[in-house]
Amino acid sequence: GKSMSQLVLEGAVKEGVHKCQQWLALARRLPMNIRGFTMADYKQVWQLWHACHLILGPSDTEAAIEKKLERDPDLLLVAEVNNAILGVLIGAWDGRTGWIYNHAVEPRCRGLGIGSELMREMEQRLAKKGASTVRLLVSRDNLDAQDFYQASGFQEDNDQLVMSKAVGQRIARKRVAVTEAVRRLHVPDNR
Repeated sequence: GKSMSQLVLEGAVKEGVHKCQQWLALARRLPMNIRGFTMADYKQVWQLWHACHLILGPSDTEAAIEKKLERDPDLLLVAEVNNAILGVLIGAWDGRTGWIYNHAVEPRCRGLGIGSELMREMEQRLAKKGASTVRLLVSRDNLDAQDFYQASGFQEDNDQLVMSKAVGQRIARKRVAVTEAVRRLHVPDNR
């Protein structure tokens, strides 16, 4: 037979915890385990990212995650309940700032504290490395994530614009002669 926790989890996933307060109350009592990611988790994590509509790219492939795992094994976390991965969070440390990537919680299990526990654990790990600031990127149209992060103490950084470029990508730039650039700046000629 199935354990009570298996039945509760199956019911919560089937019916959606937000719609059923009884499942929500029972699910809060299930033991949740925050642990390091292993490559055996990749398939479940990939499915979770897709269920959460995360924008995925080349750095999220199995090979790229394996490389990340070799570099920072302590900064890839999953939250599991009864062997089911219900949350994931990737962290990064650049030597001065901590970064959060691909934070996802099973949509039908949001509101149970899974995302908050993952964030708490990651912040502790980043602090041990020396991070005094944690930053993250969130899509402008992902209002639920923005609300979650604001409730977690994050603030929008209006002073910075995020820009990106594929490594090795060549861009044809219009070159302007130095004299033309000087003329545009209205720098007086010292003759």
